Amino acid sequence: MDIFAMGSVFSELPPESQEDLLKITREISLKKGEVVFQEGDPGVGFHFVLSGAVKIVKMNEEGKEHIIHILGPGELFGEVLLFNQGAYPATAIAQSDSLVGVVPNEKLEELVLRNNQLALLIIKALNRRLQVAQQKIRSLALTGAQAKVANTLLALLYERGQEETDQTWRLELDIPKQDLASLVGVTRETLARILSEWQKQKWIEWQGKTLLIHEVINLKEISSSN
Repeated sequence: MDIFAMGSVFSELPPESQEDLLKITREISLKKGEVVFQEGDPGVGFHFVLSGAVKIVKMNEEGKEHIIHILGPGELFGEVLLFNQGAYPATAIAQSDSLVGVVPNEKLEELVLRNNQLALLIIKALNRRLQVAQQKIRSLALTGAQAKVANTLLALLYERGQEETDQTWRLELDIPKQDLASLVGVTRETLARILSEWQKQKWIEWQGKTLLIHEVINLKEISSSN
C-alpha cells in the first residue's frame, strides 16, 4: 500500500515515519454508494482516500443530500475528530469504488508523541481544511450562481489543482455533474449553462475529465464581485 506517492500531506514524511504510519493504518475497500461512516457515529479516527473518491454529505429534513466536500486520492477526512471523542458531523459515502485508509485516534496519539514532524504535518492538514471550510462558508453567503461556481472551482484548485502556467491551472474533476452542482449549490442545468458560457469565452477548457482553467483571475473577480 503506497499512501505517500499521491500528493498526500504525509508524502513529506521521511521513510521511517511513513513506515510507522503504515503499521497503524487499516484499509477499507468500498463499493460505489457504500457508507464509510454516518453522521452521529462515534469518531474512531481519521481517514484518507487511497483510490477512488469519497463525498461528505449532510441530509436535510426532507432527506435530500447536500454535498459538502468531494475528496480524491491523498486527501484526508474525518480529521476534525483527531484527539477527541466526538461524533462525526457528516456522512461519508464512496462516490466510486474506493479504497480508504483509517488511522485509529489512540494509535495516532501515541505516534505523534514520538514524532514531532508528524505532529506538524497534521497541524498543516487541519489548517488547510479550515481554509477550505472558510471558502465554503463564503460560498454559502453568495447569492449569484456564477459567483458560487467560481468560488467552488477556486476552492477545488486550492486543494487539488496543478499550476500549468502563470494563469492556467489543471483540475482533475472525475465528479458526476449532479454531484458537482450539489457541491456548488445550484441546479445541474445552471452549472452546465455557466460552464458552457465560460468555455465559449475560452476561460476554461475540458480535456476529458480534466478541466483547464486558463484565466484564474476571471474566476477570482467573479467570486469577489457578489
